[in-house]
Amino acid sequence: MLNFDYLDEEPRYHNVFKVLNIVSHKSYFEDFELHFIELNKFNDGKSPIKTALERWITFLKKAHRYDGIALPSELSIEPAIEKAFHSLSVLSLDKEEREINEVRR
Repeated sequence: MLNFDYLDEEPRYHNVFKVLNIVSHKSYFEDFELHFIELNKFNDGKSPIKTALERWITFLKKAHRYDGIALPSELSIEPAIEKAFHSLSVLSLDKEEREINEVRR
């Protein structure tokens, strides 16, 4: 994931690359892919969030805006994002608040 534009000629925010032999042009690694996700190219709020990838990108781009109390419903349908949100909330606490949180758990 990149927080800057790397592939200037590509307008898409998510590009997938595969490895191939430069002489034979054969791909021997069908399961090996390199995904470039350029956060700046993602259409923030211009269209509804439909996929898990779009939910994760939205969370990563806006996590600093969430108040620590509630995650937007469109993101909370992903259990892993709920877990990441909770972890981020705990990490954002000061030392004393973290200790109180540990005692509660």
